[in-house]
Amino acid sequence: WTRLPGSGFDEVNLPCLLRNGQAFRWVQTSAGEWTSTVHGRLVTLRQQLPDRDPSTGIFCLPHDVTRHETEQMAAWLVDYFQLGTRLAPLYDQWRRADPAHFAAKAPHYPGIRMLRQDPLENVLSFICSSNNAIPRIATMVQTLARLYGSPVGRVPTHPETVFYAFPTLLQLAHEAPAAMEVRLRQHGFGYRAKFIAATACPPHEVPVGSRYLTSLRQQPREDARAALMALPGVGAKVADCICLMSLDQADRIPVDTHVWQIATRDYGLFRDDAALPKTLTPRVYDQIGQHFGALFGPYAGWAHTVLFAADLR
Repeated sequence: WTRLPGSGFDEVNLPCLLRNGQAFRWVQTSAGEWTSTVHGRLVTLRQQLPDRDPSTGIFCLPHDVTRHETEQMAAWLVDYFQLGTRLAPLYDQWRRADPAHFAAKAPHYPGIRMLRQDPLENVLSFICSSNNAIPRIATMVQTLARLYGSPVGRVPTHPETVFYAFPTLLQLAHEAPAAMEVRLRQHGFGYRAKFIAATACPPHEVPVGSRYLTSLRQQPREDARAALMALPGVGAKVADCICLMSLDQADRIPVDTHVWQIATRDYGLFRDDAALPKTLTPRVYDQIGQHFGALFGPYAGWAHTVLFAADLR
């Protein structure tokens, strides 16, 4: 087991973080242990709870790898959890900015941060998220990996589960879009099957894939968002999720019904707006994002994720 630096409980709340709607392929394989694939490698993470000793941290156990590969996996996970960004000072800043609400919730939800995910997996995951609940999204994303990805292995504590790497665009493109749509519909994807097939198997002139999507991190922020919204099934909320979770735009605020309710119920937005529409219009969406951005600053998207996690409970 290798300890990840800077991964005390106040910095990374593993069980909450892996179940709060950011990533969907981590499986709890034992008490305090979670397993998935990262860069095609099988890895288990351990965090003992409820011992909130900041010195304990997260330990990773890559399976069937060399010492060098273990060090590489640890480096990948440091990047994945963005451990170079300390959470404690951010929580202090957000408490001061919002003593009425954030400060009240923070003690119950420590260690919630943004993951830095592969953009292709993130795009397809959040296409699955449309009008969907977290357990069903997880089932869909794991089904995508099982149908199109490569099997990586099992772990002794959970032998009934075969873990798969998330498929590359090349693996997805082996199947024609129409055939993929039919297959995904047979597996319960519904209308999302069409969008996934169109994104996974785009026309040759449409640039998609991990390399292209990762390159959006270097693009002007609104250009990156517009490029995402040009993909089938990607609207403003899904694009903002991807910008926040994969493209390093830490202040992005994805607004769904949970966040809309938080904004109106807890923060009094639109309370005096008699003409407020009953649906989440672009105007309302933008105003909510602007409110939380002004309140929480450059890492507003991270702060909003804490509020979102609290609302889920």
